[in-house]
Amino acid sequence: MTMFYRSLARFSVILLVGLFLVSCIPSSDRISHILRSLPVPSNSSMLARQDGVRQGSEDACFFPYTKLLYGSNDSIEAVHEFYQTALAASSWQVYSDELVAPGDFTWKKDKAFRLFLSTMPDLDFPPETVAKARNDYGTVYFLVISYADRHARTKCLGETE
Repeated sequence: MTMFYRSLARFSVILLVGLFLVSCIPSSDRISHILRSLPVPSNSSMLARQDGVRQGSEDACFFPYTKLLYGSNDSIEAVHEFYQTALAASSWQVYSDELVAPGDFTWKKDKAFRLFLSTMPDLDFPPETVAKARNDYGTVYFLVISYADRHARTKCLGETE
C-alpha cells in the first residue's frame, strides 16, 4: 500500500508541475500557436504583420495581439464565407457586441482568443503598405487576433467564469 501512495504522490507532483508549466506559457506563444492553426484562403497573401500589446484601464489589464494584412483577388464576401466555414470547423464562435461595426466580423475561441476581420486597415498599417496592397489586389483585409487571460477577462472585461 505504501508503494501505491508513493506512486500517487509522484504522479500528483508531476501533474501539478505540468499544469503550472502550461499555465506559464507566454501570451505571445499562445497567439503564435493559434496563428499556426488559423486557416487562410488559398487566394490570400499575407502582406504585413504587427505584434503588440493593448493596455486596458488597469495595470493588470493587457491584451497581446497580432495584426495581419492580407491581399486577395477573391471578393470580401468569398473571404468572409471562407472564414465563417473554416473557423466554425475549428471551434470558433461568431461574436458580436456594440463595438463591432457593420461589415466587420468577430469570432472567439476558448474564451481567451478573439479574431477580428475588417476591410479598413488604414489606421492599423502604414499608408504606403495599404496603398500598394489596394493597387495589387482586388480585396484588402486584415485580421487581428488577441488574447485575454482569465484575470483580464474577469477583472477588465467583466466576464464571469
